Amino acid sequence: MIKDVEDEKYRLLLNKEYQFCMNNAERIHKKANKIYEMVTTNRKQILTDNSCAFHILEDGCREYIEKYLRSDSK
Repeated sequence: MIKDVEDEKYRLLLNKEYQFCMNNAERIHKKANKIYEMVTTNRKQILTDNSCAFHILEDGCREYIEKYLRSDSK
């Protein structure tokens, strides 16, 4: 947690960054969705080259949920 960071200057920086993210959450979310869509449809090669292979990560996430989370709830 931020409050547990001992270095005061670093803690203040983290708080400022957190506040920025909270104040701009909708804008950040929209931009992230737009970039995700551009990468997954390969609309901008430079973005695709510098991004994760989302489909592989999503497949792994679904597999993890099926294997570990859904079996725990039964």
